Amino acid sequence: MTLPNFVVVGVAKAGTSSLHSYLRQHPDVFMPQMKDPGFFAFNNEADPRRRHKVTNREAYEALFAEVRGERAIGEVSDTYFDSKAAVANIKAAIPGARLIVSLREPASRAFSLYHMMLRNRGVNKGLSFIEALERGEGLRLGYHDSLKAYLDHFDRHRIRVVLFDDLTRDTRASVQSLFGFLGIDSDFTPELKVFNPGGVPKSKWLHRLMANPRLRAWARDTLPESWVHAAKDLRSSNLDKSKMRMTEEEWARASAYFRDDVLKTQDLIGIDLSHWLEPRDARSAGSDTMAAGHKIAAIQGLDP
Repeated sequence: MTLPNFVVVGVAKAGTSSLHSYLRQHPDVFMPQMKDPGFFAFNNEADPRRRHKVTNREAYEALFAEVRGERAIGEVSDTYFDSKAAVANIKAAIPGARLIVSLREPASRAFSLYHMMLRNRGVNKGLSFIEALERGEGLRLGYHDSLKAYLDHFDRHRIRVVLFDDLTRDTRASVQSLFGFLGIDSDFTPELKVFNPGGVPKSKWLHRLMANPRLRAWARDTLPESWVHAAKDLRSSNLDKSKMRMTEEEWARASAYFRDDVLKTQDLIGIDLSHWLEPRDARSAGSDTMAAGHKIAAIQGLDP
């Protein structure tokens, strides 16, 4: 029986697809091709907000059946971050696991999520970003309470926070820092390409076809992995992120929803997040690439 010894627990639209790819390329890391199995968030009851690709222990263990001595064994499920069931289930099954949490400036994350939900599932159709945000509609995720739940259940030196917003930093150095956190060779350099970018579809019919969940599941389980990556590249090339621009007014109104949570979060983790609240000019919020660089920061004072 093999279970992971590290888990990337979220959040969505904060670089988790890139982290899945970068970590998976390391020769001393085993991660299943499947992203977001969601097993630990499944609580034996229907939850329409979540996607559970794996709902039983046998199927979950099967994801790691091909482990061949790799030191770091992990998975990525962004549904875990705000799931109380996931916190308890991970603690019960793998109490010594290392956890990676990716955080993004919340107004920009909500804007990116709004567009993803709209283009993939038609959610919030006919509503502006601010209208959808005011209604909730899955966009108003705060960080403090969920982070505190993990910090209350796990040894603090086992949690690493990834800040998505520092896109001018050296990606290679940042990812290599994560390798060090996992206790594996930190000199390895993965291919640092763009993974799962946001944007507005140039061709709607092509996007609907490529985003079909049944087709994607069939491709993942049937086709060679190189073909799956080629399909993802095609889907990404069909997205125009230049059309996803949040105005200064939209950012200011959205940022106000998250202000208190940002201040509580920075106090909790000891990382200055004040730049998330600074007024900015109109800006693009559609990119989920890590290629320009990320800051990977240990929670202050929690490094081993």
